Amino acid sequence: MVRVPTGSGLNMSTSSGSDEYDDGSSSDGKGSDGAGYHTYHDPSGTHILVANNVIRNFDQCVMIWSDTSSLVLRDNKLDHCRIGIRYHNSNGTLLDGNTATSMSESAIERNSTAHLSETGNSWN
Repeated sequence: MVRVPTGSGLNMSTSSGSDEYDDGSSSDGKGSDGAGYHTYHDPSGTHILVANNVIRNFDQCVMIWSDTSSLVLRDNKLDHCRIGIRYHNSNGTLLDGNTATSMSESAIERNSTAHLSETGNSWN
């Protein structure tokens, strides 16, 4: 596995990675209009695990809008974003054990539910 670079946000938009992960990072957008973690039109990202992170203070904590497959978001804490998770589309995403608190608009926005599985999340 290759570690996904961290900083102001976790971005898979320019990488066609496989077997990538990010584990245990903290990402604070400090009011950014962007997303704390996003896959965006990635042509072939696969087997990506994003787990045990704290993502806060972005417009969208997480945005999934790509052809990524086998993306797992597990046990992340999402806090103080406008939207916790925006799911537009993918070729396979699992949301498992994530917690969203203090969202100004919605904890999760589903533009589609195709290829989306959810279990054990807390959308407050």
